[in-house]
Amino acid sequence: MGQNFLQDEEIARWIGDQVQPDGADIVVEIGPGMGALTKHLVGRPKKLILIEKDSQLAPELQSQFEGRDDVEVIHNDATRINLRAWFKHGPLRIVGNLPYSVGSEILNLLVQKDWNVEMLRVVPPEVFVPKPRVDSAIIRLTPRDPATLPVFDHVLFDRLVRMGFSQRRKQLKNLLPEAPGGWESLIEALGVTGMVRAEALSLTQWIQIARHYEQRHEADAGQKASEMFDVVNERNEVIEQLTRGEVHKRKLLHRAVHIFVINKRGHIYLQQRSHLKDVSPLKWDSSAAGHLDAGESYASAAVRELGEEIGIHIEATELATQIPAGDNTDHEFVELHIARHDGPVRCLPEEIATGDWFKPEDISAWVEARPQDFAKGFVTCWKAWAQK
Repeated sequence: MGQNFLQDEEIARWIGDQVQPDGADIVVEIGPGMGALTKHLVGRPKKLILIEKDSQLAPELQSQFEGRDDVEVIHNDATRINLRAWFKHGPLRIVGNLPYSVGSEILNLLVQKDWNVEMLRVVPPEVFVPKPRVDSAIIRLTPRDPATLPVFDHVLFDRLVRMGFSQRRKQLKNLLPEAPGGWESLIEALGVTGMVRAEALSLTQWIQIARHYEQRHEADAGQKASEMFDVVNERNEVIEQLTRGEVHKRKLLHRAVHIFVINKRGHIYLQQRSHLKDVSPLKWDSSAAGHLDAGESYASAAVRELGEEIGIHIEATELATQIPAGDNTDHEFVELHIARHDGPVRCLPEEIATGDWFKPEDISAWVEARPQDFAKGFVTCWKAWAQK
């Protein structure tokens, strides 16, 4: 299976320390093998999960740690593991001496857009059995602050990068699709020559390319404080219309809609709010959610938000429940709507940092364990829906 087992005690201990496992909520080790690194992790985090594919090694690990509540051994392929069920434990720390043959499956080739990458150490072949024919690198990946980069369409970025690197010897202009305004306008914006190749460009230049294809030429802006909302009384009756900024500043009662998008497997799409949001930035939230514009109905707002935030265009949604305004909804009278959808989801980057499909039971466990990971209104909506 292409395994090279770490045998150097000092390096194994050092790698374990780099994970900073002491007191961590959860540490996941991929490919523990014969436990060279594992023994320097056991007992340090609150929960240690070991994922081992090898059919001989996994049972030995299960036997070794039988009876320990803080260690779980999973006999499976790490590339097929669903990490979402572990979000309830808090931010994951994942470590492993990855076989060279599968490393690229686990480490995304486009890591730099989402992660800060540190080269920690280079180790020689002699620390492994059998000895590989190359030196090995120990790297650490930590989440990148999204505010350090301008917003861009991640799906488009990935597609353009893969096209650009598909034939490294070719010039970029022969690999990418026709640029808006022509190739000359793109290279002028990048400040490079027309003969540039993919590997000559930095991460920020590649993001600039993606933004150029999206025709984003303005600086990022958050939500407009000048948007007009209906202000309502305790009976949800409109009494006046004020700007978003004024409504939030004075904590006035207003209206909002949340939508849960459900696919045919019964999974629900959750979004992580953009760092540009003025309320609950980077918190997890409903599939789509937003305020009603002045004079707008809940039903039309639900359809509009689905299109604007996640690119789903449908004629109507189903009303699930109504929730009165209070501190638990950030002073919003909320209607929760349901939408059925099995196609692709296209996140608007100004609105959403990322998103994914989750099993309802995983969401419930996550909300119960870590309500602080979510926007306040979502927690209220989820509990109201789960009780129906």
